[in-house]
Amino acid sequence: MDLFDSVLSGSDLQRTNPTADGGMGHPIGRVIDKNAGIALFGSPKNSPAILLRFDIEGTLHELLHLAGQKLYFTDAQFAQIVNGIPQYAALARVPFPMDRADKKTRKELINNPGDIRWGGYWNDVLKRTCFE
Repeated sequence: MDLFDSVLSGSDLQRTNPTADGGMGHPIGRVIDKNAGIALFGSPKNSPAILLRFDIEGTLHELLHLAGQKLYFTDAQFAQIVNGIPQYAALARVPFPMDRADKKTRKELINNPGDIRWGGYWNDVLKRTCFE
């Protein structure tokens, strides 16, 4: 809750996509700088119930990125941690990104720790663990 409170007292929650990278959300600022925030890009065209679920799940996902205070934890770091814990890896419905990657894709994934494939993998386990 302290982490969530630091976001509410920092940059807050936003609906704009400052990077326009196609992701579903981003951490903003840093906890240590007292400007931590979260941007979520759920569509207001969805029903209120769907948007609320998206906001709850997305807020938890982005809070975990901010938990490092000085540095963001990346999607690649979380994916590798989840994949390294057998009971969590067994929950994944999405394949670990490196498992099916050819040489070119492996290089792309290594060079982009925020690639949506990393986030999709660990977020699937996060949702199964916390919300199902």
